[in-house]
Amino acid sequence: MNRRRCPTGKLKHFNEAWAEIAARRQSEDLGSVFRVYRCTCGWWHTFDVLKKRNKETQRESRNARRRRAARGEPSPLQILQAEQRREHRRAQRYRRRLREELPLRVWEDDGGA
Repeated sequence: MNRRRCPTGKLKHFNEAWAEIAARRQSEDLGSVFRVYRCTCGWWHTFDVLKKRNKETQRESRNARRRRAARGEPSPLQILQAEQRREHRRAQRYRRRLREELPLRVWEDDGGA
């Protein structure tokens, strides 16, 4: 069997039995439901069934997307990207302010006192 590079980056299990053991252990430790699948890379991986189900229920329907687009509202991804840009700018301003204040905070020993 030819092992290719895994596109998922998940933990790799050699066969289905080992993956089942890992899924059982993850289910017990994390309190969720884990299942096993064979990846295109040839290895076996586990996935969280409840997490996948939550993602599907949070997904916006096609009609809702069309109505939102017709109203001119941004998508959730655009809102997230805007928040990330604001946070990045805020961090840049904070670092710049620290650099500018640094000479004022440096105490030079005058040799006395």
